[in-house]
Amino acid sequence: MKSETWERIDKLTEAQTARVEEIVVEDTRLSIEFLDTRITCERKKEITAQIEALRTERLELIGE
Repeated sequence: MKSETWERIDKLTEAQTARVEEIVVEDTRLSIEFLDTRITCERKKEITAQIEALRTERLELIGE
């Protein structure tokens, strides 16, 4: 039995599914960059804002 989230994902168009995949990849990349001890506090703030925006877009796409 699939969860409601997976059922909603299955109903997305190909373009929407591709965008969700892009969001997940970018979120992961930014999360890894955030852990880099060489980046500045300012960059960490930028990354945090970008991650929040990506996660909001993902939730909007899948209807959560």
